[in-house]
Amino acid sequence: MNRTRRTLRGPHLRQTIAAVLVSSALLSPLSGQEKTRFTNLAGSFVIDLPAGFRQLSPNEASRLAERADTPRDLHTTSPRAFYAVGRVDDWLEHGVSSPWLYVMEQEQEWHIDGDFATLLRERWQESGAQTGYTHELSDIRPLEVGPRKHEVHVARRTSTSPAGRSITSLDVYAPTGGRQVTLSFCAFSADFERWLESFEDTMATLTFSRPSRGEISLSDRLWTPLVTGALVGLVLLGLYKHTRRTR
Repeated sequence: MNRTRRTLRGPHLRQTIAAVLVSSALLSPLSGQEKTRFTNLAGSFVIDLPAGFRQLSPNEASRLAERADTPRDLHTTSPRAFYAVGRVDDWLEHGVSSPWLYVMEQEQEWHIDGDFATLLRERWQESGAQTGYTHELSDIRPLEVGPRKHEVHVARRTSTSPAGRSITSLDVYAPTGGRQVTLSFCAFSADFERWLESFEDTMATLTFSRPSRGEISLSDRLWTPLVTGALVGLVLLGLYKHTRRTR
């Protein structure tokens, strides 16, 4: 049997190579050897993100807010409290289409009495009642992440705006050194499954500078003012003795 063999030349070859490259990028969106090591301003965590990711500035958030298709969470930012990290330069030029990391930092660790999953769902329902968004949570579970096996809770969340557009995220709730850090790996819901494996690979690089302090007991709460009071007393006693000597 004779078979016809076709060879690709010139523009046909270039088009085929381009198609293969595009297909590879779609199959593994955040894969690749080039990474950016991101450290938050407080220095409480580091994570390896794709090259080109950087933190969104307040001025840039204001510019993105002028576009009707920009997700609400990207309209404002506070560099040490809540902010997005992603392909900001591309967003400013073309609009937000690629995934992003959204971070919220709070001053005190969460220590929840009761079932974490139930209480987390209640908190998101309360948020939705205030904003008009609906939040559906699933796969809520404890997990150890990163090289240091930091104990966190993770969840999958789909948030739908009143206009009907949905964003799905892989959320990481992490107590660290007395602070609470929540990291959300976000994508538009229609694309989330395509990005999920890459999100999990990126999450595996997450390293926190300090372990959780744990829940503060009553003795801990009492000990701090007692120690402070003792130190103040010693200072005052020293000043008193110094004053008497100078007289």
